[in-house]
Order: sequence, then C-alpha cells, then structure tokens
Amino acid sequence: MGDYQASRDFGYCLSFAMRAAQSRSSLTLDVRDLLAGLFIANLEKLSRYWRDWENFEELVATECGVCEPRWFYWIQFYNETHGFEEDRDRKKGLFKDQSADLARVWVTAGQIADARGVPAPGSRAILAPEDFLLAIVRHQETVLGAKLAASGLDIERLEQAVKTLKPRPG
Repeated sequence: MGDYQASRDFGYCLSFAMRAAQSRSSLTLDVRDLLAGLFIANLEKLSRYWRDWENFEELVATECGVCEPRWFYWIQFYNETHGFEEDRDRKKGLFKDQSADLARVWVTAGQIADARGVPAPGSRAILAPEDFLLAIVRHQETVLGAKLAASGLDIERLEQAVKTLKPRPG
C-alpha cells in the first residue's frame, strides 16, 4: 500500500469499505467497496464535485449495493461505533486483501498524494478521500471508473481541489 498515512476522513471510508466487502462475503476489498465507503463516510464533502450529487447516490446504489435501507443501517452502525479504529478491525479479522483493480487505484491515489507533498519534513504523504475518488475516475478502463466519469462528476474541479488539500492525519 505504500508508505502513506490515512487522513481521519479516509480512515472512516476504509472502515466502511471493509464492512461493505464483509456484507457481500467477499475475500477481497474491491473498488466498489471503497466507493461505497467514500459515499457513506463523506457524502457531504464529496458531493460538491457533482453537478447533481444524486447521480453519485444512484451510481453507488446500483454499482455498490448501497440502497436506502442499507444506508440507514450504515448510519446507525456509524453512530453506535463512532471512533472505531482500523487496528480494531484487523484484530477482528475484517481486513481484506485488495483486488487487482483496487491495487491500481491505490497506487494512483498514492501518486496524487505524493504530488501534493508532505505536511512537514520527515512526515508521510496523507491519503484523503478525494485522492481515491480522483484515482478511481482516472481508471476509466474499468467499468466503475467509466461510470463514475459519466455520472456528472466535475473531474476538473476535483483535480484542482486535490492539489490544495490539507488533509488532517488520522
């Protein structure tokens, strides 16, 4: 996964992504799980990159299986476990291997974070949800990347935003 630090927001996304993979009994964490995690944990923050954010919601519902009843379940789950940590997830055996597509997206997200730089000398680049959203859409050779690009995502605005992000470490 590279030598990166997850932002607080991305840590929540990743935790929800692992739970999404678990809910479909998958042995691997896939791009659709990550997109579901991005949606669940950061809808308000990420919706600004769509002309019509409901297209994002529809994409996640159809491609990631996050429908309204499940959405309410995730919100309830989040409220009950707010502050859960990735280490605790690993101890429970919830950490998943990555699919090949997610591994490529992860490398791209790392390159995006590296281009932004490190917050302080000697620190590591911080991965943010926006890095992964942009990385997914940069892989339009994948079905999900192409559908994300066609969903009304303002890619240019997202590209500009990731350059100036100042994510908080997790």
